[in-house]
Amino acid sequence: MSDAVKRCRACQEIKPVSDFTMRRDGSGKYAIRCDECERGKKQGQQKAAQERQRERQRNKPSKIMSRSVSTSTSTNDYELEFRKMRLVIRQRSRHQCEARTEACVGAGEHIHHRKLRSQGGTNSANNLIDVCTPCHNWIHAHPALSYERGWLIHGYADETPLE
Repeated sequence: MSDAVKRCRACQEIKPVSDFTMRRDGSGKYAIRCDECERGKKQGQQKAAQERQRERQRNKPSKIMSRSVSTSTSTNDYELEFRKMRLVIRQRSRHQCEARTEACVGAGEHIHHRKLRSQGGTNSANNLIDVCTPCHNWIHAHPALSYERGWLIHGYADETPLE
């Protein structure tokens, strides 16, 4: 079997089959490219992948720039507004849970957005309620009842006060 030869499809040279890798499909056949051409192909693919990675890095904003974006005035304004409203809500609730679900423990621990921030909810007093941890979990675990009772508001609805 040492006389067996095969033509490489890449370099078109006729080489002994010992210069080719056996195919993995168990057919007993050899790869279409010689080991040398296969290595060259893999190196070319690696170089192309490295170049794509470099290009992505060049197009990526710098960390300094992304830090300045994340601490933008709109984010700071939102946080400041939320902190101020948290005090107002805590005074209104007298630090007691305003939901009073079946799981309630009584003391308000979380400020809950009735209209979720992802749906355009604001930090207005009409949109915020003070809830304990079990009630907060209950509200999000039972959305249908929470919408019915006013603890959640749909994104298209107005932020009316909780009755």
